[in-house]
Amino acid sequence: MTNPGHPSVILLGVSPSTPIRGLACLLARQRAEEPDTPVLVQEAPQRILFQGLIRGAFHVGLADATMLPAGLSSLPLLQEDLVVALPRRSPLLAYASVPASAIRDYPLIQWCPDTHEFLYQHVSALLGEHGSVSRTVKSSALMACLVGAGYGIGVAPRTSIERPREWGILMRPLQEGTSSLRTSLCWQKELQSGSVERFIQRACSAFPPLRQPHQPRHLDSPKF
Repeated sequence: MTNPGHPSVILLGVSPSTPIRGLACLLARQRAEEPDTPVLVQEAPQRILFQGLIRGAFHVGLADATMLPAGLSSLPLLQEDLVVALPRRSPLLAYASVPASAIRDYPLIQWCPDTHEFLYQHVSALLGEHGSVSRTVKSSALMACLVGAGYGIGVAPRTSIERPREWGILMRPLQEGTSSLRTSLCWQKELQSGSVERFIQRACSAFPPLRQPHQPRHLDSPKF
């Protein structure tokens, strides 16, 4: 593969669990300002993505950095609320914002823990022990389809389900104040190059700064 220290191609890993709103503008800016250094984007589960950053398989990655392995740096780029996807006749539509305690009474369309590890863990932590998981899904489209067909309800990033009314579903915010996901740009501290540093700087200017400071919790050693 390309030498991570002096890449002619920047290898960008993206976790399927994390919102990537604004990434298209960043990639277009990279192509316009530095066309000789293209960005190769590849999806990878968050655990594999962190492993790849540490081993040099990726130069940068987009993921949640709440539990950041030691040796990696991160820059928070965007934050997105989680919402509840509901069928049109769901009794939960009576809530302006849905409490987690009410969700536990209904079948849940849950994210696949293998492909959407962080999102699965986040929803599980938010809802606690949910005794009725009717299906697991690997895409927001399938979640919307199953919710619209009445198989259960889902919890997803707000922008992940496009045109929800066309799927026959409605959205409600979660009542809890911690129901949001944060996407960060991550990279290995010791494998920076000029092209990677410039890409990080473009990311800084492409995304508006988040209002709340972000202090990722570092792990003493990555567990892969």
